[in-house]
Amino acid sequence: MDDQTSFFLDDGDLTAFMTDSWNGEPLTGSPLPIPTIEQSCSATTLVEKDKTAETVASKSAKQGKTKWKRRRDRNRPYREIPQLRTQIIDLESKLQDEQAKASERAIGALSGRDLTTMLKAKLSENLKRMQMIEQSLGDQMQKLVQVLPHSGSTAARVLQYEEKDLPTFRELADSVDEQYKKMNRVLRLSGLHEATSEMINAYICRSGGASSDLLKVCTSMVLPYESHLIERAVWKNVKNDEAVVLGPKQSLDNLELSLGSATRVSVQKHKVTVGDSTCTMTMVIKQFTEKDRLVHVWHTIAEWQCVGTARNVKTHEYGWSFAKPVKETAASVWQSCVLMSPAVLTGLTPSESKETTQILARLYQTFIVWRLQLLENQVIDETIQKKKSTNLFSIIQD
Repeated sequence: MDDQTSFFLDDGDLTAFMTDSWNGEPLTGSPLPIPTIEQSCSATTLVEKDKTAETVASKSAKQGKTKWKRRRDRNRPYREIPQLRTQIIDLESKLQDEQAKASERAIGALSGRDLTTMLKAKLSENLKRMQMIEQSLGDQMQKLVQVLPHSGSTAARVLQYEEKDLPTFRELADSVDEQYKKMNRVLRLSGLHEATSEMINAYICRSGGASSDLLKVCTSMVLPYESHLIERAVWKNVKNDEAVVLGPKQSLDNLELSLGSATRVSVQKHKVTVGDSTCTMTMVIKQFTEKDRLVHVWHTIAEWQCVGTARNVKTHEYGWSFAKPVKETAASVWQSCVLMSPAVLTGLTPSESKETTQILARLYQTFIVWRLQLLENQVIDETIQKKKSTNLFSIIQD
């Protein structure tokens, strides 16, 4: 049956072959159908189709698993390998340089952070110190108001310049220069030469003679403002009063006052009311520029209509003042020294003279407290004006 030619035997030969296969015993039943040539061909075709399908399936499975191949451009020639090694060395050197630069930048950033931390700590410390100064200032001011006479009944009005005032102004201008030369000695004797804390001393000193110093007032105040703001506020108020005194028809140059070693000079004339007493004050004030401060020196003549039982009493006031900054803060120390002495009092008994002296001392104490309050108000106004101008400038820039 394995031989394909067996399909082409005739019926007789096939019968003989089957008889020999079964030991000469004939087969019973119907004979097996002999496949035709068409059936044999169709079977062969099916077998070949099955083999072809298996072959295609195996090929498709093999194609699904693509073998990795190295890119041709990755295959460097051997002659380029030394060049590549040289490039590797250069790149490694550049990498080390960049790492070193990065380390330097990191160190710089670290030092900047440390500096920022230090400045923040310093700022916090300064803020705490400012709070302490403000609290101390408030306490000192309350004590000052409690100890000294109340200045609510004090007022001043600017008077117009008169021709009879010219000799007085020139005399005062000449005396201020000599007064400035004695400033260091006066400050040293008053205890203000090296004073760094707050103080206010008002006392009567009589060294002998009717024209000796009657009242000495030494003041040292801590103000929470910068020194240049205080100086600007003081001189701004002086110039405003000067404009009212001279008026539109007169000028300071026409008075021909001696300037001396000062940088500025101004004249003042006020009618001052202290309680029930009234006086007319004529003053010349000069500003002297020193290395680290601006000094104001003035000489004032006050004519009192009535002091107790005395009539037409004249007093001379000699004053020095300046502001100096407090280190590492925005505060300043305002220091001033005032000496007030009366003219010769005649026609008075010793008891009347003593009474007049005591009344003058009380009047001047009240007047000086009023001037200190006026100074603080002027500085506050100057600070507000500066903040407004700064805000306006920032708005214009934006």
